[in-house]
Amino acid sequence: MQQNIPGIPDRDIQSERLSSPYPDMTEYLGWSATFVFVGSYFCARAAALRRAQRAGAVMWIVYGFLIEAYPVIVANLLVFGAAGWTMTRSPSAAPSGH
Repeated sequence: MQQNIPGIPDRDIQSERLSSPYPDMTEYLGWSATFVFVGSYFCARAAALRRAQRAGAVMWIVYGFLIEAYPVIVANLLVFGAAGWTMTRSPSAAPSGH
């Protein structure tokens, strides 16, 4: 028995998923974004790390739109912007660590 929650539209997610022409594509995108994100931890160079972060963020943004999850979209827009901003900084502007 499904319980109706005030303010939340009544949706049958399982039937929506089955009616999609490509029901698993969204899920594959989410898993792919996860693997890119985890893989970014293995980047040895800062430039490669930033590229992986931006690629993963784009994937998560698309995924967020597909599942209509605005917190996912906003969080990854911030990640994308931060990674891009750190890519454009000159190496002399980075903290020296001394």
